[in-house]
Amino acid sequence: MSGVLEFAHSLNQTALLRQARVVNVVEGANVVVELAGTTHLVACQVLHTGTPGLTLAEGEAVLVWLQDEIGSAGVLLGRTGPYTGATEPVVTPVEFAARPQTLVLEAQGDVVIRNGHAKLTLGAQGDVEVVCTSYTTRSQRLLRLLAPLIKLN
Repeated sequence: MSGVLEFAHSLNQTALLRQARVVNVVEGANVVVELAGTTHLVACQVLHTGTPGLTLAEGEAVLVWLQDEIGSAGVLLGRTGPYTGATEPVVTPVEFAARPQTLVLEAQGDVVIRNGHAKLTLGAQGDVEVVCTSYTTRSQRLLRLLAPLIKLN
């Protein structure tokens, strides 16, 4: 599509707007979705609206615009679901700005942070242990795991 008018005409074709479910999210790549009511998978680019950090997870309902009727490619327009209001800040912006830039926790032994069934241990010898039932990363950048040995089950 070379012109804006051609693009507007394509958006007007409602058959090209479909509901879908996120199947695979890979940072820096297309998002793979499954069209509702089918088993057809489509690799979609994500529409950037100017607001930072649209985070997607597998299984979420989304709205996609398909490039053509056969669904060879598409653009993920956004998540769909019930309306949720804007999140309220925990503190006022002035109070938040007055906080220090860095929080330092120091101990001669290990530093342990626990919450329910989750535990993060920072060992005195430089080892890090994460105990949890589910481990999820959401970031704008590449996740790097650098260590002599990493075991993921």
